[in-house]
Amino acid sequence: MGELVPGLKELLAELLPIKTNLFIQFILSIPVVFFFGSFIFSKGVKSVVKRKLNMFTLLSLGTSIAWGFSVVALFLPQIFPASLKMSNGLVPIYFEATVVIITLVILGQMLELLAHAKTNGAIKELLNLVPPTALVIRSGNEMVVPLAEVRVGDRVRVKPGEKGPGSVVTGGTINLNGSFIMIARKIGGDTLLARIIDMVNEASRSKAPI
Repeated sequence: MGELVPGLKELLAELLPIKTNLFIQFILSIPVVFFFGSFIFSKGVKSVVKRKLNMFTLLSLGTSIAWGFSVVALFLPQIFPASLKMSNGLVPIYFEATVVIITLVILGQMLELLAHAKTNGAIKELLNLVPPTALVIRSGNEMVVPLAEVRVGDRVRVKPGEKGPGSVVTGGTINLNGSFIMIARKIGGDTLLARIIDMVNEASRSKAPI
């Protein structure tokens, strides 16, 4: 793409004949298209097989046609009509456009993975708020049980800390001093903290309709 820079086109023409330049572009584009960008074409084929067209359908179709056209134009320029040829007798080549598009898609995928990693870190922090055990009062006796064994209606002692009678207690809340007894109204996936984790997780997996 150096020929797009003012004054550099003539210098490049002196250093590299146009045919050599195009062959170098062809060779450098091969690992980008067939290795680094292979996932684009894989997802594009799957989208057609499943009849759920998406961004990768367009990307794989556009880049494969541009690259394939360029290969034919490079090695068999004589089969193209004169109306398609430039002043130097060559057909326009699009290796650099194909590589730039694939590179930008890869960059976008990397940024998306980074966002997912940060979301997963946030979910782990939320999970760390959930205590592994609870002090349950049953038949007048206090016993430590795994959190998964707490049942709706159980009376749970929270210590240390204090809250007013009738206050709503959310799992993961830190109690500062004193102790109190609460009644479990929601357990497992019905708790506020569990719903927050599910919402964050679902948001990280969702895709925009566009």
